[in-house]
Amino acid sequence: MSKKNEVSWTAMLIGYTQCGRIEEASQLFHAMPVKSVVACNAIILGYGQNGEVAKAREVFDIMRERDDQTWSATIKVYERKGFEVETLDLFALMQREGVSGSLASLDYGRQIHAQLVRNQFDHDVYV
Repeated sequence: MSKKNEVSWTAMLIGYTQCGRIEEASQLFHAMPVKSVVACNAIILGYGQNGEVAKAREVFDIMRERDDQTWSATIKVYERKGFEVETLDLFALMQREGVSGSLASLDYGRQIHAQLVRNQFDHDVYV
C-alpha cells in the first residue's frame, strides 16, 4: 500500500493475531506510528493467547486511554493463564477507577463465588 492509515495497520495486526502469528503481530504493533485502543486490545489478546502475559500487561500499562474491552481483555489474559490473584487485583483496580458497571461486577462476583464453592473454599472465613 502506498498510504497506510490507522485502519489498515489495525486490520493487519488483528489478522496476524487471529492466525496465531504473534511475532509478526508484535513487530507490526511496534512499527505502528499510532496505536489505537483497538490495536492495543488486539495485541493484548494476541499476547495472551500465546502465553505472553508479561507482554500483554506491558501494553496495558503503557496505554493512555483504556476502554471496557481493554480491561476485559487483560483480565481474560490473566484468568485464562491461571493468574487468579492478578486477575482479582486487576479487577479491583478497574473498580477503583470506576470502569466497571454494576452488572459486570455482579457477574464476576458470581463467577468467583462459584469457583470458591467448587473448590470448597466457601467454609474458610478469611476467603
